[in-house]
Amino acid sequence: MYLDDGFGTHSDINSCTDIAAQVKQDLIDSGFVPKVEKSMWSPSKTLIYLGYFIDTDKAILSIPVDRLSKLFDTIIQVEQSLRNLGKVYVRTVASVIGQIISMSYVIGNVAYIMTKYLSIDVMSACSWKSYIELSVQSKEQLIFWKKNIKCINFKHFVSDFSCHTIVYSDASGTGYGGFTVENPKNIAHEVEWIPRAENEIADYISRIIDTDDWGVAVHVFEYLDSLWGPHEIDWFASDHNHRLPVFYSRYWNVHSMGIDAFTVNWQGINGWYVPPVCLLLKVLMYMQQCNAYGTVILPLWRSANYWPFLCPKGDRFIDQVLGFYYLPTNKANFLPGRGNKSVFGNIDLPFKVFRNDITELPNDLDSYLAIIPDLLAQSKSDNTVKKYYYGFLRWKKWAEINHISDVDILPTKPLYLALYLASLVQFSATSSPVCDAFYSIKWAHSIIGADSPTDSQLVKCVFEGAKRKLGSQIKKKEPITPELLQAMYDKLFCVENLFSQRTICACILGYAGFMRVSELLNLRYFDINFKSSHISIFIEKSKTDIYRDGSWLIIAKTGTTLCPVRNLELYMQWSGIQSDSNLYLFRNLSQKLLNFGFNPLNRNTGESLQEMFTDDGRWTQEMFTDDGRWTQEMFTDDGRWTQEMCTDDGRWTQEIFTDDGRWTQQMFTDDGRWTQQMFTDDGR
Repeated sequence: MYLDDGFGTHSDINSCTDIAAQVKQDLIDSGFVPKVEKSMWSPSKTLIYLGYFIDTDKAILSIPVDRLSKLFDTIIQVEQSLRNLGKVYVRTVASVIGQIISMSYVIGNVAYIMTKYLSIDVMSACSWKSYIELSVQSKEQLIFWKKNIKCINFKHFVSDFSCHTIVYSDASGTGYGGFTVENPKNIAHEVEWIPRAENEIADYISRIIDTDDWGVAVHVFEYLDSLWGPHEIDWFASDHNHRLPVFYSRYWNVHSMGIDAFTVNWQGINGWYVPPVCLLLKVLMYMQQCNAYGTVILPLWRSANYWPFLCPKGDRFIDQVLGFYYLPTNKANFLPGRGNKSVFGNIDLPFKVFRNDITELPNDLDSYLAIIPDLLAQSKSDNTVKKYYYGFLRWKKWAEINHISDVDILPTKPLYLALYLASLVQFSATSSPVCDAFYSIKWAHSIIGADSPTDSQLVKCVFEGAKRKLGSQIKKKEPITPELLQAMYDKLFCVENLFSQRTICACILGYAGFMRVSELLNLRYFDINFKSSHISIFIEKSKTDIYRDGSWLIIAKTGTTLCPVRNLELYMQWSGIQSDSNLYLFRNLSQKLLNFGFNPLNRNTGESLQEMFTDDGRWTQEMFTDDGRWTQEMFTDDGRWTQEMCTDDGRWTQEIFTDDGRWTQQMFTDDGRWTQQMFTDDGR
């Protein structure tokens, strides 16, 4: 038996000597033999321990001189190789990176930041026996370490963080995030996972989004506040759009003074009012009831139900209106609601099309007008509305550049639209821009109830001609069959083989539940409920569930080898993870001795599995042969990966990965599937 290295400290030298002697005697009495040449039983204020120099007198850690000399020598070796050959042995560069990273405990996170480009260059090598050329950024990083390593070679035992707030942040290629920790009151927040069944109320509240929390831009508020301020309370706001420190909100917010402003007396307070349009009449009447005063932001809609209250005779405001200001209609002056479907600051809907009809409406129907814009925006998904909206803006910009009058932009004439589509053909490599323009303009006409020029035979013929000219051949892929699933199962199934069982479960669950790949890969352990005759799978978010009819998927037991329930039970049993865990069900695996184990990072296998599905979420037939095996071209005769896929020492070739370690685009088609060149005609 061997004991790991360790050391002890004490402020008094005599006490330290006595404790060291006692520890040594305890080890000997326990049957251990301390190694004399590695042990130091006499107290010292300086010590080299595990590659670090400890100085208790100055209370600092530093890197020993011999390690610094070795790093300098390696950097000089890299520079000499670059001068003589223009390239350097990849292992030498990796040695520089490793030495710098090993010093990170002393020099800090700069060790990782200032080796980033060096690491990228190392990853670009096809094997450890090859040579690589260093980028300009990597050479600059080498110069940085030569100049600065001695300057940052120390770390104090105790750091003085005399700050009120600590900010933790991180970023990647797809997003960023961060959080703060408050220090003055020594408040620490620990995150703890709670099962969904025990957290229904909080979970419900967290999903509430106030889509009516629109507001005005900061510069608009500051100007009006200079005219009629200072304002004291923002009566209709949220943590998203409040313009005053004190505000009331519709739902609970972190900094909100309260919920439902109508439960408070507004008298004697100079209020700031930016309520939802549907509440404007109620707000004005309650202000009159409370004898309140303030600034109210409202649309200039003379047909709205609140307009007769403000302007009963139609020619001037009531006496209580002491002043007014017309705000510009530019969306930059407004803040859209978090639901991204607010009329203000997001999409300028053409109410003027219905102006004559609105003026003739009975007063009892005026209150429903404010609801129509939101319903129109919600008629399609958020992404679709944004796509069509910006597609219409591109048409509008083109029309204005070509001097088409405003009255012919919406609704427009078939000839103008045909000319616009023809212009897109001249500058497009695919039919996608033409399709976007066609359907965007069709959508814009549909929401105003106007006859669409897309119904014209002229426009239809131009549209079809554009698609034929710019279109490319579509190669449809056949979905997987039960026979292929059975053949795959017979080939892959092995007791306690987590790697094979992950593939089996993903295939069978996706097939049996008609699940999209995004639904499958985002499943977590606590989303699965096992019953005697079936399993219930909670689908948190589904693209196809546009009406939110339900979130639970039921899959029955079949009693066969392809039973989804039984195979999932085996997979979860072999994974060794509790069924109420919040970990992803399908995660990356790593080799551990003779078996596989989960990667400690809680991330799904989306990037490695998504390409193996068709558009409807099923596995593609091209991934397997007729008997369910991987295709022959992927392997050599003895069952290994082909030489083209790997380097001489058996690693993956550079051509099939990008610099950040993902599969290259050449491995997949435009819609994200494996390319045909990867497989034979029979699917291997």
